[in-house]
Order: sequence, then C-alpha cells, then structure tokens
Amino acid sequence: EQTGEAGAGTPAAELEAALQPHRLMLAGDAPGADTGTMGGLLLAPDLSLLHQAYGPPRDQVLGGSWMLADATEVRTGTRVVKSVAGYDLTRLFLGSRGRLAACLSLVLRLQPRPQALRAFRVADARQLRTAALPEPLWLFQERAGAAWAAWDGVAPVHALLAACAPEEFAAARARTLQA
Repeated sequence: EQTGEAGAGTPAAELEAALQPHRLMLAGDAPGADTGTMGGLLLAPDLSLLHQAYGPPRDQVLGGSWMLADATEVRTGTRVVKSVAGYDLTRLFLGSRGRLAACLSLVLRLQPRPQALRAFRVADARQLRTAALPEPLWLFQERAGAAWAAWDGVAPVHALLAACAPEEFAAARARTLQA
C-alpha cells in the first residue's frame, strides 16, 4: 500500500535514501528536509514545493505514536491509506506541534518517485494555471520572479514553457527552499 513507519527523530535525508531503492518518496519537499528530522518536517508549518500535487506534508501522515504528559503512550490513525475511523486525532496532534503530545513515530503515505522528470522555466505562472496542461508535480516561483514547473514523464508544449536542464531546476529549487 506504499506506507511506512519512521521514528520522529529519523533524519529526513536518511528516510529518502532508504526509500530510493524502492522507487518511493515522501511527498514533502520542504525547507530543511535535507537536514531536519521527520518530526520536524511533519509537525512544522505546511510548507512544501510539492503542495500543489500532493497537499501539505501533514497530509502524508496516516497515524503515529505519541507520548502524553503523564507518560502514557497513545497510537492514533491507521496503517492503511483508506480509513473512516471517526475523528482524526493524528491531525490534532500534528497541528499542536508538540504541545499536546511528544511524537514518537509516524506512519507515512509514500508516493512513487518521479522517474523521468521534465523541468521548465515558466514565463508567467498565473497564465500557466489557466493553460490546458496536465497538473505539474512542482510549480513554484522564486522571489526574483522566475517561475519553474516540472512534470514526471510528460513534456508539455506551450508558449509559456522553456525547457531547462535538471541542474538549473535543482538550483532554482534549492534557492526557493532556502528563501
């Protein structure tokens, strides 16, 4: 079902390296993801360059284990993607950012890793949203005004798009995450 469990203190980069041979990823391309921990990434504000395609990073959390102030351990959520088990306490604990309970581990929804990423510089991101193009995985704009988009396995043709090298896209992504 493309799920996995990771400790809250697991470095996000370590999890990504472990998932790579399985062609999976956690869909959370957020500031600090290369140096932070899973708990920090998923309990932090909902910032992610993959937000448009997969939603905020916290939407990738299916459940978890938590320690309450009285040292009681609580499990929330589920280990399966589809569940209709009443109120979602996992969202409550994630949203509290550690004020209600300390995060011990998280059950995560994983996504297939892009295999043939096609990156483009975008002339006008506002117009791109109204163009008849498939939804990109990445669509972000730098402070300086340049916008970038990337699709997996699709190379759309449109006057607003100019193909760019993967290195150029990666550099723009890194600058955006740092800003």
